[in-house]
Amino acid sequence: MNLTVINTYAENFKNHESAYDSFLNQISTSDSPALINMGYEPPAGLAYLATNNVRWTKNNGEIAFLQNDVMGNIVGVSCVEHSTLSDQLGSGGNRCWLLPDYRTHNEVTKFLLSANLEWCKSQNKVGMVLTFNEYNKWIYTAISKLSTGKGAAFGNVWSDWWNDCVVLPRKISLFNTPQWAVIKPLTYKTEILRLIEEVDEKHGIIE
Repeated sequence: MNLTVINTYAENFKNHESAYDSFLNQISTSDSPALINMGYEPPAGLAYLATNNVRWTKNNGEIAFLQNDVMGNIVGVSCVEHSTLSDQLGSGGNRCWLLPDYRTHNEVTKFLLSANLEWCKSQNKVGMVLTFNEYNKWIYTAISKLSTGKGAAFGNVWSDWWNDCVVLPRKISLFNTPQWAVIKPLTYKTEILRLIEEVDEKHGIIE
């Protein structure tokens, strides 16, 4: 199976809209609460934001599509942009979704999140923040366990790509939504820890 990442921007979304609509049709039966964030529904649907040049424009971010080269269809997507938490961070894994048949060999990290991270490198960021809701908090929990030496037993489903990520100690408020968060470092860990303290102080939620 040949897979290729296609990087584009909101301004060029129209060029991929037909393929993305076919992708939407394939995920439309999902019972995931994230589904509403993938289509044309205002105010937060990926297609709505892209077609209206609200997020992931050329100046502010990038959209990564994962394509099956044999079929010529989109099988996954993940967006990245400048983080509102700090100008030193990128925000990756936005609206990240991969068709089930393409989740067996860590394709999400190997292709999509790695593409998001490359954009962050090109923008001279010190790291990429990734956020999680309650339904995918298990990734945050596993990283937290790894960082404290407790390990995590997820077998082949786990990608080593996450191993150097650093957790934020509590939920943060991002786009007015409580989120768990980690940072994928692009610099020394001491600098990331300093940045985490700053982000937590400004955006951490007291519960």
